[in-house]
Amino acid sequence: MPDRKTLLLFITVVVSLCSICYELLLAQSLCLFLRNTVLRYSVTIGLYLFAMGLGARSVESGLRNPRCQLLRTEIWLTFAGGFLMLWLYGLDRLFGSGPLFAVLSHGLILLVGYLTGKELPILMELMKDEVPHAESKVLGFSYFGAVIGTMVFAFIYYPVTGLVMAAFITGLLNSCAGLLTNYLDTEPDREEARRFYPLLYFQVALFIVMAIGLIFTPGIKEFCVDLYLNKGV
Repeated sequence: MPDRKTLLLFITVVVSLCSICYELLLAQSLCLFLRNTVLRYSVTIGLYLFAMGLGARSVESGLRNPRCQLLRTEIWLTFAGGFLMLWLYGLDRLFGSGPLFAVLSHGLILLVGYLTGKELPILMELMKDEVPHAESKVLGFSYFGAVIGTMVFAFIYYPVTGLVMAAFITGLLNSCAGLLTNYLDTEPDREEARRFYPLLYFQVALFIVMAIGLIFTPGIKEFCVDLYLNKGV
């Protein structure tokens, strides 16, 4: 395994890539459900940045068990983002493309943004003992991951894989980032181990679910389209 500093920077890149891909998936999907591309992308970006600020503000300095908190955040992001298209198609089936759908779907934007905002200060806390100026290192690699994510969405996800498969792939990557937290501390104390390992096992289960979703994407995509076409029946 790479050293702890390299692993933390790699995790930073991966989680940033995943978060921006989730938001782009949301923006593009809402264009399909609610129309008006410029409005959807503008609102998505604005809400995402606003929620990131809230998430960052919610993290207190001097965190206890930052590794557990990071893993918990990755679990929530995997759960929210990996099943993103299923959430949207399900909401559309239940409520149609009306005001309630709009409110709940934009709630997903806020949730992903809020969790993303929590990631950065937690990563900075984990990094502070490894290198000087940890904040600038984490921010720099976070921006780098975001750029990679936008390129992946533009050149691979949207034209090649499609949105349903893209959500599962991103969820799988997010799961991998969560699993890598296991290698950030080889000798956790008893209290941290008691909190950490149940979360790790749950992340493993989510990883398996994302992999299964990826394998059965064609059938899941057909199911989602059927939900959309027959929502009024």
